[in-house]
Amino acid sequence: MPAAAGVGRALAACFASAGHDLILVSSDERDLRAMTADLMIRYRVRMCPLGADVGDGDCYLERIASAANEMGGMDGLLFPIGAVAATDDCTFDIDRVAWVTRVNYESIVRAATRFLPDLMTRPQATLVAFGSVAAVRGRRRNVAYSAAKRALQSFFESLRHACVGSSVTVQFYVLGHIWSQPSRVARTVPATTNTCSQDSHCMLPTR
Repeated sequence: MPAAAGVGRALAACFASAGHDLILVSSDERDLRAMTADLMIRYRVRMCPLGADVGDGDCYLERIASAANEMGGMDGLLFPIGAVAATDDCTFDIDRVAWVTRVNYESIVRAATRFLPDLMTRPQATLVAFGSVAAVRGRRRNVAYSAAKRALQSFFESLRHACVGSSVTVQFYVLGHIWSQPSRVARTVPATTNTCSQDSHCMLPTR
């Protein structure tokens, strides 16, 4: 699911309406560009859309760094990222487990680690991640997803301690069920298929 829908779309509109310039990253570049063009017209802010899949490696991080430098620096980093797979169940498909873990946990940790030193040089900055109520207790479905979200919460709790006394505010929000594309796919696609859905995007307020 691109940043043009769900939590990512809502956050982008909220920050743009408040006058923030934004760098948006999404796995669906076509929808992302359409959304950013609309927000730029409506709110007269600068926006940089970057098409990238956070599950494919770290190369997009330097593209973010370059864009942030051109826009005058980064004041915040938000990770409304979530990925579910129809085969993420107790059959433990190792490839699917690795992919779900990479998107929901590893990609966020890598990005936060990459940009935290930059954020600490700003007068005031914010680092935000989003967990899930699914992480509270293990179930037969969304096994790797729930585990990754629980690990992410622990990481951000530690990160919050690490940033005490700095200019960086660390926030972590536990979300309930959201009727978005990933949740619809998880409910409608048979668990025997390899079809998966990804809500893969992040946004960086630059002003």
